Amino acid sequence: MLSFLLPADNGSAQLTLAPVYDMAPMRWIPSATTGAIPRMDESDPLYQADDVEALTIAQEVWAESSRHPHVSDEWRSWAAHRAAQIGTLLLRML
Repeated sequence: MLSFLLPADNGSAQLTLAPVYDMAPMRWIPSATTGAIPRMDESDPLYQADDVEALTIAQEVWAESSRHPHVSDEWRSWAAHRAAQIGTLLLRML
């Protein structure tokens, strides 16, 4: 997937490549054949990382996701749990 920035107000019609990418893991897409949604298990292990800045951002993303009005209750619970797991890991690292 590519994302583009709109042209600046300088009369240019040229798009520029945006420095972003789709960060949603493909793990949670519904099945193309059945439409089934993969289960979210709170016992899923965290990926191991020692980058405090990256973990802080990940915690914020999961926390924000858990508060979004358009997510399911299951996702809300899972994302909040994931944010809490990362928060615990961060506390141990600091």
